[in-house]
Amino acid sequence: MKHSVLALCLCIVCGFFMGVNAAPDPNFHIYLCFGQSNMEGQGNIESQDRSCDSRFQKLVTVDNSSCMGASKGKWTTATPPIVSCDGKLSPLDYFGRELIENLPSEIKVGVVAVAVAGCDIQLFEKNNYKSYASTAQSWMSSRINNYGGNPYGRLIEMAKEAQKSGVIKGILLHQGESNSGQNNWPSRVKAIYNDIIADLGLNADEVPLLAGEVHPSGSCSSMNRIIANLPSQRSNFYVVSASGITGMLNDGQNVHFNSAGYRELGKRYAQKMLEVLKFDPVPPTPVTPDYYFNGEELRIETEEMPNVDGQYCKPYNENFAGMAYYANNDLTSATVNFKEKGDYYFTLRGCADASTKASVTFSVGDQSTTFSWDNSVAQNISKVLSVPDTGTYKVQILMETDNGQSDAFVDYLIISKIEPTSFNLIHSSILGIYPNPAEDFLYVTGENIERVIVSSLNGVEMLQTTESVIDVRSILTGSYMVRVTTKDGNVKVFPLMKK
Repeated sequence: MKHSVLALCLCIVCGFFMGVNAAPDPNFHIYLCFGQSNMEGQGNIESQDRSCDSRFQKLVTVDNSSCMGASKGKWTTATPPIVSCDGKLSPLDYFGRELIENLPSEIKVGVVAVAVAGCDIQLFEKNNYKSYASTAQSWMSSRINNYGGNPYGRLIEMAKEAQKSGVIKGILLHQGESNSGQNNWPSRVKAIYNDIIADLGLNADEVPLLAGEVHPSGSCSSMNRIIANLPSQRSNFYVVSASGITGMLNDGQNVHFNSAGYRELGKRYAQKMLEVLKFDPVPPTPVTPDYYFNGEELRIETEEMPNVDGQYCKPYNENFAGMAYYANNDLTSATVNFKEKGDYYFTLRGCADASTKASVTFSVGDQSTTFSWDNSVAQNISKVLSVPDTGTYKVQILMETDNGQSDAFVDYLIISKIEPTSFNLIHSSILGIYPNPAEDFLYVTGENIERVIVSSLNGVEMLQTTESVIDVRSILTGSYMVRVTTKDGNVKVFPLMKK
């Protein structure tokens, strides 16, 4: 009996310690990330960025973790900021989101990130960082001290903690602006990589390194020629292109991507990692659209849009029944299925509050434009955007220019198709109007248009706008004059027949 009890106790004790020292989860894929300000993230965190799937995790690496959702050394859902409280939106946000969208549902993704704005690559050289850190300016020193004074050492410390939970699958780097023009940068990156591999006991053949290009139109863009040489250092070193990313953060530094740029760059990191590690993307889950465009006009009431977000976005019932967008990140959205690709008119009927001008950003998929109203008189404004392929797209109305005074109110959205022959005429460089007679929309062709006034034959103004696509459905049948003024002072008057 005593032997049985002893054996039972040993089993319980062994089981306890096995549970405490459980093997890392092979389905928890971990990525180490380091760099300077663009890795730290400088983009504004917008409503679409504020939540993410819990399959995407971040390990908190900083001492001051007041905004991180967990304390140092703990995992938590990877909502921004991912790197530190000094950062904002970064490429890591959409790197992780893109990965989990394209990986089987049983796989989780974790990032372990250390980044210091403005730093030289020397800060990550394990035997050479002290002389650099000791001369750093106070704003940089506070960031360095947030990693215990040794960012590389903190990265290794946290990576070892992460290895208890999952498997390191790759390394991400975004750095180089502070080493612009230094041709030895690739070899220094390789040395840091070798140190990471050795310090963590990794197999270098199984851990690729991805380095992103700096902003292609920024002041350090020439560094991309040096970054391009990185793959020559090792066969599993890759460069993530930033070509075609135009969005620049308006902070006067001329090196930082804006939020849209970070989203795109992060997705490119993920797409490259999927390619390198030979993951087969998971087919997307079919989306049931909220609306279908059937080839005729589609009208969507804003108060009926199924997705409403933002602290102050709410129904509006004064000039019309619609939605009010009072503060930045107030938005409404819906999904629309388009059976044909091509160019479409998107018309918003809306107004501002009293005499204060207000604007909203309207987007279809990845394309966006701005609609502005000057006063409280409701007005229809139309813009042309392209649907690049058939399928379902999110259409969204977003307030992001609020200054504490400008409130926008939107009644409805109308979508209508542009015929190819019409589109060629609309985009002519010759000053004119089309069609004539007009029934629904009037299009003003030409360049540098400053103002368009439609008036009756006896001079009564019917409407005035700065837009080149004009909704004339509210004007009665009859004859009118259209006065077009260009920014260089040219004025031309056209007769118009309204059907």
